[in-house]
Amino acid sequence: MGPRIRRSLPAILLICGLPLALLPITPAHASVGPASPRLSGVDFLTGYHSITPWAFDFPRIKADGANTVSFDVWWRVPDFSSNSVTPDFTKATAAPVTPTDTDADLITAARQAHQAGLNVVLTPKIVIGSNVNNSGWRGLYNPPNPANFFTNYAAMTNHYASLAQQAGMSMLVVGSEMIASDRYTSYWRRVIASARQRFTGQIGYEVDWREISQFSWGDAVDALLLSAYFPLSNDENPTLSQLEAGWHSYQAPGQTTTQDAFSAVADFARRWSKPIIFGEAGYTATTYPADQPWWNKPNPTVAPQSQYLAYEALLDTFVGQPWWGGVLWWAWNDGGPRSPENKPAERLIGSQCAGPPSTAQHGETLLGPCHTKLASVGSAPSNSTKAVGGIALGTLLLAVATLLSLGWFRLPRRHRAEMR
Repeated sequence: MGPRIRRSLPAILLICGLPLALLPITPAHASVGPASPRLSGVDFLTGYHSITPWAFDFPRIKADGANTVSFDVWWRVPDFSSNSVTPDFTKATAAPVTPTDTDADLITAARQAHQAGLNVVLTPKIVIGSNVNNSGWRGLYNPPNPANFFTNYAAMTNHYASLAQQAGMSMLVVGSEMIASDRYTSYWRRVIASARQRFTGQIGYEVDWREISQFSWGDAVDALLLSAYFPLSNDENPTLSQLEAGWHSYQAPGQTTTQDAFSAVADFARRWSKPIIFGEAGYTATTYPADQPWWNKPNPTVAPQSQYLAYEALLDTFVGQPWWGGVLWWAWNDGGPRSPENKPAERLIGSQCAGPPSTAQHGETLLGPCHTKLASVGSAPSNSTKAVGGIALGTLLLAVATLLSLGWFRLPRRHRAEMR
């Protein structure tokens, strides 16, 4: 839109009878620190998966409004008594690819994501156990010999720091959910310092939701991520209000105390003066989406709307917080009820939903286009809303016709040819 249009459009609209209050508002995006603009997008897992077969979805994810995709990559510790950390390129009988994704696949997928207009986050992770049928969670691993383990672990993160630099990735997350080994602060600082020598983007770490009060070295990283699998409701098909209330007060079955997840995350952000990014958050499209959101339960009853409401509750709870750094939903290629692909929740993965919102003159929060989207799902507009919308649209069309008649939308011939 040229300068002449910008100066005169409000006057033309008023002449044509369209109130300025009905014009769309473009939210002003306030800075939230190093993570601004907020991350919005989806995770891709790679254990026994390649990412490039999914690259055809990158333009679709971008069209959904997302700005980021996140890839993980897995190395193996043979058992809980071992300090070894090595890639695993052994093919399982039923799997077409190996547990550790290839460098070529990661680099190619990153290039394809960039071509679609998406940033890329990379997270190296470890699995404990000798094979896919005998594996344990990294959060329980406490290295028998920390010095040996972290030497081997740094070899992994250094490798992917160099790969992330080569592929132009925006962030390297040097660890995820390693509760039992987070205590070795000095070793983690060395891992991070070594990665910085190879990668010039942001360095992050993903803290498990159960350890945020104990985590002690947030100053060492540029970005703090959180695997935000807080349980919110024990109910079947919980309502939006129940899910939102669960962020502030949740009581697990058999427990006498309640959990205030929102306050815990807010305190975490204040303690480290950093935006908190939900590096993993997700809910299954089932009738019980939020009682154990970290788990894909067997034989669930499918309920896509419950997943949608759980997404909405998270966004409604955090989008207005200046310290919130956005969310990456787990996981697009999960292959089960957790993926938002082709479900109502897919409409909520974009930056139009992650914010940040603008603030009006009197301090009220304007959630922007996603707020309208959220409110419209499952309910039809009232007759009065339809009437006002019809009047506004008709008047806007009259204004556009007036501008066209004045020749103010005439484009250079080159642009007119491109619009054929």
